[in-house]
Amino acid sequence: MIKDIDIKDLELHCVDLVSKTLVELGQVKDEKHIVVLAKSLAYDLKEDFSRLYFEDIQQAFRQGVRTTEVFVSSPTICFNSFLSKYL
Repeated sequence: MIKDIDIKDLELHCVDLVSKTLVELGQVKDEKHIVVLAKSLAYDLKEDFSRLYFEDIQQAFRQGVRTTEVFVSSPTICFNSFLSKYL
């Protein structure tokens, strides 16, 4: 469960997930932006989705990428919509 993952480990998982998601959405962000987005996502996961498994989050992002018609200007809003819609 996410609540059992150390925050630094979770941030690393989120860097991978954010990087992959941005590529799949055709978005280009530099490393600094990706790290900031990953830390924000990790915090949101700890706060709002702590009883889920990281695999659930990955699946929500996978489904979100494949059903999103337009990528909103804020990746954070987009990522949260993936989670809210599919979990």
